[in-house]
Parts: sequence; structure tokens; C-alpha cells
Amino acid sequence: LLNDAGAKVENEVAYVPSWLVEKAINSAPKQIIIYSIDGKPVMRLTPGNFYFGTGENTVFVIDGSTGERRKWNKKDVVNAVLLQDYMENLDFMTPLGMVSDCPPKTSSLHQFEIMITYSNKPTMFSAYDRQGVMDIFEMASIIKSPSLIEKKPFWMNLMGTTSPLIHSKDVLDKLLFSAEKRIPVIYSRCQTAGATSPVTLAGTLAINLAEGLSGLVISQLKNEGAPMIMPGVITNMDLKTTIPAYGSPEMNLMTCALAEVYNWLGLTHFGTAGCSDSKVADEQAAIESCFSCVTQALAGCNVIHDVGYLESAMGGSLDLIVMTNELLGMIKRFKQGIKLAPECLAADIIDRVGIGNSFIAEDHTYENFRSEIWNSDLFDRHRHEEWKNKGKKDLAQRAQERVKHILSMPIREILDQQQKEELARIIK
Repeated sequence: LLNDAGAKVENEVAYVPSWLVEKAINSAPKQIIIYSIDGKPVMRLTPGNFYFGTGENTVFVIDGSTGERRKWNKKDVVNAVLLQDYMENLDFMTPLGMVSDCPPKTSSLHQFEIMITYSNKPTMFSAYDRQGVMDIFEMASIIKSPSLIEKKPFWMNLMGTTSPLIHSKDVLDKLLFSAEKRIPVIYSRCQTAGATSPVTLAGTLAINLAEGLSGLVISQLKNEGAPMIMPGVITNMDLKTTIPAYGSPEMNLMTCALAEVYNWLGLTHFGTAGCSDSKVADEQAAIESCFSCVTQALAGCNVIHDVGYLESAMGGSLDLIVMTNELLGMIKRFKQGIKLAPECLAADIIDRVGIGNSFIAEDHTYENFRSEIWNSDLFDRHRHEEWKNKGKKDLAQRAQERVKHILSMPIREILDQQQKEELARIIK
């Protein structure tokens, strides 16, 4: 594809001219709409709009109430999906964990089955290879026709390969198939400054842009107008511990810088937030989750994933998802800004109430307080005596209780029995 389009290809190295990159940018869609399974628009991906969700394929589930750290099984992933479905500030769905109690190469199929069985939210899926994407495409066709899926996609295909400057064969196979079927692709590149890219942040950004834009060229050559979300998993190595730092200021700085570049180019962009290097959902996790979510929302990253990640992406925490869901409510309220309509300025109410009086009993207060004032059922605003009488619970304890309450509620299944049997047949 690259050779025929005018790139110079020698010994499996492609030198992509700038005019070919500009052509790909111009042909890529400037807006990608992701729908719920029942066909309602949920995510309108244009520069400046942001949407949050969890992340894929952590190895371990971190149980905050017991302190247990173990590999995910299928029931754990069901619980993660059920919890996410109740989180009103999470816009899309992932399995969070990698199902371990099945043959490894089928884990992505089990995870996709769980997501579309227990939630109507848009899904982010991944697969090991082209065949895996084809299998998941067949599974999706059980609940929607391929033409309707293309018209109203309810999914995003997350894929990535290791830097520097490589497009691996399995990832290219997935990219080309997805472009052909117009499955929205998140083309993640995963640079780690100081390891797989230069330790300088500008050098790491340069590699990310080279890899991301060359991937866009390949996608557009395969099928002009194919939807792609540009890469944004970009971090640095902690050179004391050799871990990729998911809570570092450098990770957020580089992700926000990429958002500026891709917004300028009119391309949608992938972000990483709501995650931490902490091993449990503690104060460190709350601080790192908060910092990343706020900075990336303000920078205008479009699809922001990895809410609930702990242990530098090795572990997933339902407690951290619940905590971060409240934070996202605060961020969304902050981004709404201040309405300046006459009824909001309330000059007539101020005049009538007058000097030194109270507004608490006014109809205007009753009619507007829900839309004006953000409220939380998880964060504590009681006076000290009330908090003490309720058990003196901290945020971690309240989050654990919220997780247990949600998972005790009746399960809502989306699919009928015939659809579930067809999915099981494909997996088998």
C-alpha cells in the first residue's frame, strides 16, 4: 500500500512523504460518533469533547475489602462490567481485566461476550490477532447487522504495538481488517520515555506522532475515510524501579501535548487517566487519578481510558472506579461553566429578597438547585457529629460499600436467550 501510494520502501522500512500524511489527515473523519448498543449517540468525538471509561486487560484484580490480589476470572470480569454499567460518569465500557480461566487466545472473546450481555454502553475491545477481530465482528453481528454496525458503531477496537518505529504484522493485520469494515480503531503506541523512546519528552512526542500518523496513512490507503482515534498511551520509565509510570506528571504533560497537536490537526485522540502506580485504592491512587483526569479533560483528550488501573496497569480496582466516577462528576460539572441567562443572573429575585435576607426558601432555589449545584452520594459533607454517628467511614470504606451494594442488585441482561446461545457457539 505504501509503495504504490508513493512512499519510498527499502528493506521493510517505509519513508512516508509529508504530502501523503497531509492527504491522510484530510481524508480521515473529523467527527466520529460512537453509539450505545440500542443506537443512541453517546460519544461525539470532535476536538475538545471528552469521554471517560475504564481500561483493558489488567492481569490482577485488587480487592480493596480483603486486600486480595489475584488473576481475573470470568465472574470477576462480569462484576467489573456490572459495576461500570451503573457508573453514570463512565461513557464507555471495557472488561478491565483479562479472563484467565479460559484458553488464553479466547479471553478477548469471553470479555466481549460479557460486555454486550450485561451493558448497553459503547464497548472498547481488543483481540490478539486478525482472526480474533473477525470472531468478535461475527459476535457483534449476532445483535446488529454489519451495515447497521458500520452506520452506528457501538464499539472501538484498541490495538497497539511496541515502539520505536515499528508496525508489527499482527497489529497491521488488525488495522487493515478494521479499516476495511470501518470499525473505529484506537491505534495505541505505548511509548515509554527513557526506554522505548528518548528520555526527553519532545523526542518521545516526535516518535508518537511519526508512528501514529504513519498508521493513519496505512488506514486511509486501505479505506479512505476509515475512522481512527490517534494514539495517546504515552508515559515515562521510572529509572529507579523500571516501571512505566502511570501516575507521573510527565505522562499527563505528554498526553495533553498530543491532544493539542491532534486537536490542531482536527483528529480525534486517545488519553489515559484515572489510573495510578499505587498497589491499592489509597490516597496516592486518589491523587494520581484526580490529577490525570482533570488535566486531560481540560486539554480536550477525546477518549480517555484506564479509570480503575492500579499497579502501573497490572491491576484493576472496582473501588477506584467508584471513587473516580465521583471525580468525573465534578469535572463534568466544572466544564459546564456558569450559565448567564436572565433566570440564572436572578436580578429580579435579588431585588425582591432584598438586603440581609435568605434565599433558601425561594421557589427559584427549589427550581434550580439540582441543575446548578453538583451533589455526591459518596463524598461526605456532613457535620462532624453526623459523620461520627454514621461510623466515621473514610472514602475507601464508602467506596467498598458502594461496590458491594451495586453487585448485590438484580442483574440486567441485554440479550435474549437465542443471542446468548449464538455467542457461546462462536466462542466454542
